[in-house]
Amino acid sequence: MLNKVDECEGEPEEELEGTPGDGPDNWTPTTLVGFGPGTRTVLVGGTIEPVMGSAICSQVERLAAESDDFIKVVINSPGGDIIQVMAIYDMLRAVTCPIITLTQGMAFSGGFVLAQAGDLRLSFPNSRFFYHEPIGVNENNSLTEAAVSLQSYAWSLETMNEVIRKRTKISKTNWNKHFAGKTSVYFSAQEAKDLKIIDEIIEYPKKPKLNLRVE
Repeated sequence: MLNKVDECEGEPEEELEGTPGDGPDNWTPTTLVGFGPGTRTVLVGGTIEPVMGSAICSQVERLAAESDDFIKVVINSPGGDIIQVMAIYDMLRAVTCPIITLTQGMAFSGGFVLAQAGDLRLSFPNSRFFYHEPIGVNENNSLTEAAVSLQSYAWSLETMNEVIRKRTKISKTNWNKHFAGKTSVYFSAQEAKDLKIIDEIIEYPKKPKLNLRVE
């Protein structure tokens, strides 16, 4: 990265966007909106796809290498590619430092799964959680292709369900009542806590009273 212009004739070279460097905007292999390396907080915001998956895994791995302190992962996502979801989930579970997941807004679909990766799983009071079965694409031209698609669907469903069952330690009764056979279901933050989808709901802090007068 060029920090100053060499003493030579001609226009200075421009820095390449997204190249690795020390600045908070260039600290991953790809450009990703987030809180930056100084906060040990990573944002999973928006649809989860390959570029996001690689960037988040890179951020988490770097933060884990820098310190054993906890990493906070803020989730506000409608979900996305299940392969990328599981790549991020595996990275969050594989690092040795503690992971705190905080749902802010929505943890839908794959975001729901990622919320389970935390050693401490938190949520804001008005966040929403959404579980649904994987969405299949019915564009098969042969029985063989249909069989492969069905196999992929079964893997996605079982992988998601296994994560949820393992991380929540949900009872068989509650699983059958709230998840088994459900194509989609929403949960409030309180309902998520009751089912141990999260551990705690963030309480609003008491703030000092401001003596403001509108004229």
